[in-house]
Amino acid sequence: MVRLQTALTSSTQVARDVPRPQIPDDVATGDIDAAVAVAEHHRPGGVLVAPWRGDGHLDHEAAVEAAARIAERTGALLLEYPVWAWHWAGPGDPRVPWARTRRADLAPEAVRRKREAMAPYEIVLVSPEAAPAATARSLPAEWFDAFYTAGGDDPWGFTHRWYERRKRALTLASLPRERFARAFEPGCSVGLPGVRVERAGVPLDWPEGRFDLVVLSEIGYYCDRDDLDLLCRRAAGSLTAAGVARRTGLLG
Repeated sequence: MVRLQTALTSSTQVARDVPRPQIPDDVATGDIDAAVAVAEHHRPGGVLVAPWRGDGHLDHEAAVEAAARIAERTGALLLEYPVWAWHWAGPGDPRVPWARTRRADLAPEAVRRKREAMAPYEIVLVSPEAAPAATARSLPAEWFDAFYTAGGDDPWGFTHRWYERRKRALTLASLPRERFARAFEPGCSVGLPGVRVERAGVPLDWPEGRFDLVVLSEIGYYCDRDDLDLLCRRAAGSLTAAGVARRTGLLG
């Protein structure tokens, strides 16, 4: 939500007027109903855009389902755009309905504002090999302080969201053995009972000693190219001879 608000503020002057139903990442039927409720803010007719229903992402499928309901209710023209498809599709992929795709050319001012809104997330959009000279910077501690201030003690829903529970289960299932003597997970949010949690700034503040397990779970996209490279090197360099490293989520 913080990212959405930042991007909208950069790209449009009316961001404050955009209704936000506060829906979590792991959607449910009730969440879709809440999204459909924003239909009252959409004028009859017009154009409605949503992620492509074949994108291969649960949240995107839910978003387009809600958008389709709204379009049916208001008579809007529904346009769908791919997002997650860049992970799994390439030019000519038969799973993508290329014959029905259309290109939308933007005015120069719209392009400028879109680039401005996307600039803070360059590390997510471009691989380190393909990226030009780094312009994005790692998010500072103040960003996370503000995020926790706005979202409470557990803003990512680490303790209760189905998405987080599933991610932990899949991570555990991928490990080659059941128990590890010493493990480290930077960016573990509130942690779990029996786990020592410390506040530090990785990759610079890296704990001493060797680990049997290092988990990088959805923290890589907060780093610029240099910090991401250092993060990976420190994770690999702190493993024992039989140590295991696991990366979950986009860029770990």
